[in-house]
Amino acid sequence: MQLERNTQNQFRTVSALYQQQVLDNLAMFVHEPGSLPYFNVLSTGLNQLVDQATAADTLSMARVLVGVKSLFMVSSNATAPTLQRTAQQNWTANPVTDPRRLELMRCAYQKELSHISTACPNCKVRMDQFYGVDSDKPDPFGRVTIACLGNDTPWFACGRKCDVPKSCDCSLVGHYCGTYVWVLPGGRSELSRLTLAILDYATNQPSIVTKTIVYNINRLGEPIAVDSNNKGVGTVTVTVPYNVSNKTVLDSATDAKKMHTMMATGVESGAVDPSELVHPPAVFQNTQPPDFQFLNQRLQQLAPPR
Repeated sequence: MQLERNTQNQFRTVSALYQQQVLDNLAMFVHEPGSLPYFNVLSTGLNQLVDQATAADTLSMARVLVGVKSLFMVSSNATAPTLQRTAQQNWTANPVTDPRRLELMRCAYQKELSHISTACPNCKVRMDQFYGVDSDKPDPFGRVTIACLGNDTPWFACGRKCDVPKSCDCSLVGHYCGTYVWVLPGGRSELSRLTLAILDYATNQPSIVTKTIVYNINRLGEPIAVDSNNKGVGTVTVTVPYNVSNKTVLDSATDAKKMHTMMATGVESGAVDPSELVHPPAVFQNTQPPDFQFLNQRLQQLAPPR
């Protein structure tokens, strides 16, 4: 029963540890908006309870004078019981070291403070690449994205340690270098959103939304419209990011030399000018699914990362 209670208590620390990291990072960005965030992802945990009981019995024999006789008998008998309980609980913490992930986290914290960068890194571009859609608009898939952050309604306050309300729950207070932030009443929802966004950057791969364009070509490799008098000699299939216009693909495909090169090498994406495409997200380190490795290799043929 005690092991069960310890396990339940340890489970509750998962969200508390994540939210505490977010609050401490938020305090760091209040102190200095250009800071570099940190985040640790919990993986395996251990909850162990060992009970041990021992008893040491000491029996002493001696000659005891009983009346006129000297008898060899038990002179003393002492039992010393020992009870011991050893409890061990821990989590394995994996720090996020991928600069691309830290870059996204930095943008999220800066947006909460209205200091989001449009220079280097360009947070709008980085977020669009990660989510695979326009990050300024509500997510069409219903996910918590950066569009959910930075609301006009304040959900946290900042100040010195003496400014922290005495009634404030200590688990909802973060600090850095004498700067404290605490969650205001009704602000737990916003903290949860920010924590979910940071976890998204720490554990998930970028969303890649693509489309497939199929067009007919003549013997010169030029795209044509097929009718009863003009029949093509084949088709070309090109997979491109969703926000690349069909016209861009067709305009690039009119370069016959490029088309012949494409057909000779077997690289379908050779028909597209890489400079006109949105570059696919780089493969993130930390928790990279094998299926994304293959997909990323295919997209790198389309537009190699800069």
